[in-house]
Amino acid sequence: MPTISIADARKNIFELADKSKEAASPILVVNSRGSNFVVISEDDWNDIQETLALASVPGFGETIKKAKKEDYSKKKPYSENEKW
Repeated sequence: MPTISIADARKNIFELADKSKEAASPILVVNSRGSNFVVISEDDWNDIQETLALASVPGFGETIKKAKKEDYSKKKPYSENEKW
């Protein structure tokens, strides 16, 4: 994870925001007081929130693992005209 001092982050806040979006990876901002923090893009934050929400659904992980093992070659293709 890239690291930047809080002084440099303050001086280059717009560049920091651009880098966090472009790199699609978090940036660690450090200071001498030990109050470090991480800057991430809004898209990354939303992705994390979605992952946490799905992970909190009981049995969701097992359902995904089971679905990965299914043989979809024998399944009927989706049709928009099919009634549910």
